[in-house]
Amino acid sequence: MFDNQEPPREFFEDISDALEALKDVVEKYGMEERWTHAFVGGIYTEGEELASGKNSLKTVLDYVVQDEEELDEILSISAKYYQHMESMEMGIPADLSDTEDWTSEDWIKFIEKNTQDGSAN
Repeated sequence: MFDNQEPPREFFEDISDALEALKDVVEKYGMEERWTHAFVGGIYTEGEELASGKNSLKTVLDYVVQDEEELDEILSISAKYYQHMESMEMGIPADLSDTEDWTSEDWIKFIEKNTQDGSAN
């Protein structure tokens, strides 16, 4: 629809309105004290498409967090989930395709490889 041209201002306003609607739902159910989120979205443009030659990301940011540590945790969870989904093929991790003859050492190696410090991701 817009190809490589800049989206209209209304596009970003609509995204902002949708994020505000999300907050309204949280308020409707009285979950303000428990709800947390971080949203980063934007229009990414490769540098070769721009006169400057530099990549560009026109962003819309929104977050509801207690502090920077909580924000970092949410973003880390998102990155781990992305990495996990990217590593999955056919819905099953390759390491689990044939575990019938695994020893306890094999399981320990698998756990160490797929967790951080042996704790669940």
